Amino acid sequence: MTDEGSGGASDARHWLKATRQVRGSRADAVRAASTTDPSCSRNSVPWATAFGTVAGLRVSQDQRVPTADGARSALARAASGPSRRCDQVGSGSHPAGAGGDAGRYPGLYLVVTGTPAFFDGPQGVQRLAPLAQRLHVDFGTDRRFDNPRAVQIRLSPFDHGSLLSVGRRVRDIYAEGRLHEQRLRSVVDDAYIETLAAAVAGGLGGKVGIAPRLFLKKLVADVLDRVDLHADFDPRKHYSLTLAESEMSVAERAATGAASVDDIEL
Repeated sequence: MTDEGSGGASDARHWLKATRQVRGSRADAVRAASTTDPSCSRNSVPWATAFGTVAGLRVSQDQRVPTADGARSALARAASGPSRRCDQVGSGSHPAGAGGDAGRYPGLYLVVTGTPAFFDGPQGVQRLAPLAQRLHVDFGTDRRFDNPRAVQIRLSPFDHGSLLSVGRRVRDIYAEGRLHEQRLRSVVDDAYIETLAAAVAGGLGGKVGIAPRLFLKKLVADVLDRVDLHADFDPRKHYSLTLAESEMSVAERAATGAASVDDIEL
């Protein structure tokens, strides 16, 4: 469950605690579902029922296992089961969801993410024809004219502008409401975020598309945390970016184009 507003985490906590909407076992069901079975599996359908009077619930599910290289058919079928049952809940074919979404789960919004192989490959959505038919979208047109209201949307690759945008957004979310908010915003300003983004992308051979993971990791753990904890810490003076091979993925290591990232001067 997420909330895209500025007070997302706080709003979610208040939402769960609202006695007019969630009482006793309903709150327990939510806590159990969020820690033991976050997907819309057979065992987690009851918690969706518990939210019959809640204004809104968003369930996010990342589907990558079914299309992993070398995955066996049996494993693929088992891993894609949650998506099938989510589809059954929405269509009303699941025993616990008789009647479909016609008032059964008001405000329920399912978000399923995955690679193109999951949506279009033989080991993913295509294994279940009714689900594949529901999710089919024609992506033959220029991505500039994609329909954000469609049942399936494709994400644009990261470029330098989007990398800076997400960096600023993470900085703002991190700083908001903290005791040292002003210092965080002034020390880690937009100019520094651009400097850090360029350094990380440069260390990965200029391939911005694979830079977000390391960039955000460095921004939060190496820079924002230290600025928040130490009043005299200035990343421009006291921080030097390093990229260790041990913290890189296979794709990130390949992008460096060097035998060892320790040989790369940042």
